[in-house]
Amino acid sequence: MAATIEGQDKVLATAQRIVQSLGNTSDADDMLLILSAFDNRLSTLSSFVSSDENSSSGASVTQSSAVDPRLEAAERIILNEADLSSFTEYLNVVDEIIHLAEELNLNAVNASDDVRDRAENTLQLAMTRLEDEFRHGLIRNTVPLDPDRLTRSSLSSSAAAIAIAATEFLNDEETSESLEDVSSARYSHHSHGRGVSFGGDEMSLELIHPDAVIELREIAEDDSIWIFSGSDLIREVCFLETSKGCVMQLLNFGEAVAIGKRSAEKLFRILDMYDALAQVLPDLQELFMDEDAGDMVCSEAKGVLDGLGEAAIGTFVEFENAVQGESSRRPIQNGEIHPLARYVMNYAKLLVDYSDTLNLLLENVEVESDNPERENTDNPDVETMSRIARRLLALIISLESNIGEKSRMYEDAAMQYIFLMNNILYIVQKVKDSELRNLLGDNWIKKRRGLIRQYATQYLRASWSKVLSCLKDEGIGGSSGNASKVALKERFKNFNACFEDIYRIQTAWKVPDPQLREELRISISEKVIPAYRSFMGRFGSQLESGRHAGRYIKYTPDDLENYLLDLFEGTPLILHHLRRKST
Repeated sequence: MAATIEGQDKVLATAQRIVQSLGNTSDADDMLLILSAFDNRLSTLSSFVSSDENSSSGASVTQSSAVDPRLEAAERIILNEADLSSFTEYLNVVDEIIHLAEELNLNAVNASDDVRDRAENTLQLAMTRLEDEFRHGLIRNTVPLDPDRLTRSSLSSSAAAIAIAATEFLNDEETSESLEDVSSARYSHHSHGRGVSFGGDEMSLELIHPDAVIELREIAEDDSIWIFSGSDLIREVCFLETSKGCVMQLLNFGEAVAIGKRSAEKLFRILDMYDALAQVLPDLQELFMDEDAGDMVCSEAKGVLDGLGEAAIGTFVEFENAVQGESSRRPIQNGEIHPLARYVMNYAKLLVDYSDTLNLLLENVEVESDNPERENTDNPDVETMSRIARRLLALIISLESNIGEKSRMYEDAAMQYIFLMNNILYIVQKVKDSELRNLLGDNWIKKRRGLIRQYATQYLRASWSKVLSCLKDEGIGGSSGNASKVALKERFKNFNACFEDIYRIQTAWKVPDPQLREELRISISEKVIPAYRSFMGRFGSQLESGRHAGRYIKYTPDDLENYLLDLFEGTPLILHHLRRKST
């Protein structure tokens, strides 16, 4: 400690000799300003200068005696930081010096060069201190950011819907809540006050402590008046020095996101960051091209860009593998659309918005999913498809394969086909009504529609063949005139039982698409109603004249037609009975 004090005394003593050796008082004042800017402790030399001046010959009046008293008062505060009751007062002093410097420049005839230089030097010192205070204020009051927390909060309504669906699907198999339809992954950002909010009003993140913002703003307003009033070179240097630290902070955040924990719903935010950085990288390279430190900034920016690209592709690959390997074993109630289908197709729709970026990132990536076994593509246009189109095609094929596996969890074969129709049609509609159509082509859609028709035919065979077998002539003991009444009663009885069983079960099944639902009802009606009407016409009269005919011939063809309207509504049976009673 003694050595340190001794060293400081030597520095002060040397500075005093330098000032004393200067014959010109203006030169002494200038040197005093320079030394004070180097170290605030040297500002005490002002008392030495003053005493030295007082001891000098009074034959002539020094230049400082002609100095505006406002400048002298400001100098005392700037040099000594004395008589300050608040930081705001210091800023007021700086404003006073700025105005005084402007007056001296306007009144050049009445003001000497020495006075103007003295005012400019005082102002320069004040601004240097303000810049230091601004920089330290930012460092002291910056709020640390948690990348994972920020990424979670940065999801807009579209991405939030994906996150909700991901949570339901990946973490809670007992929920079957659907993912709302989404159409765009380009998020909107809104500012709220001093904080920055990502993704609407869900969360506001303060980047700087609110208490410090007002003071920093006041410094910036004073600082900017002077800093950017000089030459182009000064403006450029000041801007570069000011922006360099901010750029590095942003790049550090980007790096934290790139190396953070991967999850499917973060992919779009990573791609947004990649696109934004790729767009400004040429400007950064041009801005910092002549700076040694700028090379570090540009190198860091390129590294972060590469890291974000690797994170995006890695996240996408993990998503592909998750879809292929998803193995939940709980059937979806009523044969509706599986959450996996909703999640993947909405995810794929969002990915299309980033086709250009993903195609670029996939250029040097070994595409595991493009092997023939996984892709199993029968699309003749696959060779001309873009990289992302091939990956999305493979992704959807994996989804279709997974849906096929899940259909086998239903014991009722007819319900398997309802489940397949619902899900494949949902996939087709998502492709048809989005940019996916341009990537996969109309031929792909045409083949899937043909597949849905096949499932419809297989459903009719699995569900209604037994009902139709009750309406055949074989096994009733003769023609319409001499058929066995016992056999006829048994046939009508079996028909009634089969129809009622199907009605009871399939009114609880759900076909969400109204067009598919209507087409299935029409197909059933075309199969069942004519066969029943023909059977009634041939054999009904033999039972209608007997006792208890109503036990066997319970329905007219029109009754059956009306009952078919209740199928695939997903409504409990009791509601249908109540509705029929009310009508």
